[in-house]
Amino acid sequence: MHKRQSKRAQIIQLTIIYSLMSLAVIALVAVLALVVMNYRFNVATGTLEQRGLIQFASTPSGATVEVDATTLPSKTSTKYSVDAGEHRFAVWREGYETWHKAATIQAGSLTWFNYIRLVPKDRPVKEISSYAAIHASLASPTQRSILLHIEADRPVFRLVDVSSTTPQGQTLVLPPTVYAAPSSVETPTPPPVVTDLVRWDESGRYVLLKITQEAQTEWVVMDTQNIAQSVNVTREFSLSIAAADFSGRSGNILYILSDHTVRRLDITGGTISRALADNAADFRLYDDNAFVYTTRPSDSGTHALGVYRDGDLQPHLLRSDIPSATPLSAAIMTYYGVTYTAISEGAALTMYRGQLDNGIEGLTKIGTYTIGAPINSVEFNSTGSHVVARAGSTYATYSVEDARLTSMQLPRGASADFTWIDAMHLGVVIDGVLTMRDIDGSNIVALMPAIAGQMHMLSRNGTFVYSIGTRDSGATLQRITMVL
Repeated sequence: MHKRQSKRAQIIQLTIIYSLMSLAVIALVAVLALVVMNYRFNVATGTLEQRGLIQFASTPSGATVEVDATTLPSKTSTKYSVDAGEHRFAVWREGYETWHKAATIQAGSLTWFNYIRLVPKDRPVKEISSYAAIHASLASPTQRSILLHIEADRPVFRLVDVSSTTPQGQTLVLPPTVYAAPSSVETPTPPPVVTDLVRWDESGRYVLLKITQEAQTEWVVMDTQNIAQSVNVTREFSLSIAAADFSGRSGNILYILSDHTVRRLDITGGTISRALADNAADFRLYDDNAFVYTTRPSDSGTHALGVYRDGDLQPHLLRSDIPSATPLSAAIMTYYGVTYTAISEGAALTMYRGQLDNGIEGLTKIGTYTIGAPINSVEFNSTGSHVVARAGSTYATYSVEDARLTSMQLPRGASADFTWIDAMHLGVVIDGVLTMRDIDGSNIVALMPAIAGQMHMLSRNGTFVYSIGTRDSGATLQRITMVL
């Protein structure tokens, strides 16, 4: 006959069962936590080691990924964990050049190789349109339009819509009343002019022009959708303007440098702000309503670097009492909610994080890096993940995520300026050939013959790269196909 357990024995039994269950749950949670944190047990060393996770994505997708010569079972987009240390990666797809990268992966890190742009092996150049000459060109930030300046001594332009597979163009002629000298408004043929294409506004409708004629310089906002509504800002506000730039997405708001003072203009409202920064030598916008600027040399031979944000009572100084012979520049960008400031002083690049409410005193210094030569320019890419500093034939990229600086030397014959193919790829013309490279200088590919100083643009859908090339009878707008 079965003997009934005592109440005490039942309590002990339940306690043991529940304790074992709790321990099992704790162990399971611990194991799951270690798996989520990318730990694994190394049988060879008998230790628990944390790995690094790599995320791969490519254009086009569906590419094969190799890690240390081992082919992964899945294609892009995909992810893979590796041990901490140096690794070699390759991504390839039939008909395309192979993408290579060597990188040191940190334990517990997440590394994004989500910017891979594969280039076709066969990339014939297709002529879109030809002209007797193309004196200047400018690609819109929307990647939908290209503006060509056709006639050197007249503001006559060709606006090309490249938003479709078959580009369409129209001729834009700036009305003489907008730019001709008052004494010659009634003259059938306006006097010769020199036109500089400065930049598009962010909406891709307005273009800022700098027009020089008879030793006089004027600034014009050209409306590409309604050319008759173009405005001569210099005359509209009766100002002598040394520099100008659009604010944000509005083609009607400008920041200008006039008489060494930075001000904000509202073209539609016909208003001009108070002096936002005095004694300025130059300025550069970031965000929609903020700018960094350098001052003119003082009597003691020094200059300063400041920043102004909309709503500030006065600018904040980032550098002061710097010898005027030392180049100064700055770039500011917000990346995943954190504001980063890059300041170049001579050959040094210093990175900060934090809000600019109290100027330099409110920033946390990340580090200072030496480029090796005086820095000409410093800027963030469009996503804010990297800073690019140019120092003559040397350029360096700083990764915000890795806090790592990589320096590169451009070969002789390289153009003096960069073109952003996209946020993670730079275009550089070398000996008359447009080359594309990753932002860290790797994976250099010669795309097509091109003219240095002219625009190079990736189409909005990433299918084509457009550039300006030469031909026997003049110049041509051309492209290659990037996605087969």
